[in-house]
Amino acid sequence: MNSKMLKSIIAGFALSIASFAQAGVIYDADISTGVLFGSGNENGFFVVNKAWKNNQNNIELGLRAKVPYEGSFNSNGAGTYEMSTGLHPKFGAPGAAWNFEFAINLNYDGSNTDRVFDDFLIELSVDLDPRKNKRDWLTFDPVTKFTDNYIGGDNSIAQNSMNIGWLMQDFDPNIEGTYGFKLEVKDKLTEEVLASTRMKVKTVPEPSTLAIFALGILGLASRKFKTNK
Repeated sequence: MNSKMLKSIIAGFALSIASFAQAGVIYDADISTGVLFGSGNENGFFVVNKAWKNNQNNIELGLRAKVPYEGSFNSNGAGTYEMSTGLHPKFGAPGAAWNFEFAINLNYDGSNTDRVFDDFLIELSVDLDPRKNKRDWLTFDPVTKFTDNYIGGDNSIAQNSMNIGWLMQDFDPNIEGTYGFKLEVKDKLTEEVLASTRMKVKTVPEPSTLAIFALGILGLASRKFKTNK
């Protein structure tokens, strides 16, 4: 293979990667409207898709996970958020230590002012079992399921911050694993997917106070050993 052909292949590969990136999601991104629910919630760290089919559908979707009241996102920059197992101290049972947040905008560039949620199928799918090789998907319309959503844009914008523990009666916040989330907007007649984004939330246990204390003792012992040596 000569150098000219190799350069052509590399250029073609780079172009295909760039095209894929433009047509896909953007990680750790802002949503165009800003965060509208509640107060003091900063923008950013969403898995955003506003380029589905070159954005010909003019829909922007966003998903992210967050530690409530702290504003910690713990994103890996590729659509996965690492959160602690256990209960959130302000929520208690059955609230997890983290929330998932969604944002839907049916009129991203302002050119489709007549769009409303009733014209589309809105589906949020949540895998309620994070254990490996286990799947328990719950699919629902987040716009109608949650009564405290922020609704704006003449019924074309919806946002909220919710807790996965509020979706099931027997939620166990101490299970380690990976939860899956998928948000889609579909054509109401054909069910064609018009926009889609997804994320994962990996739950890991926080180091216990005893474990932290033990690590501290080991560190002091190691320093003393080195000094004596």
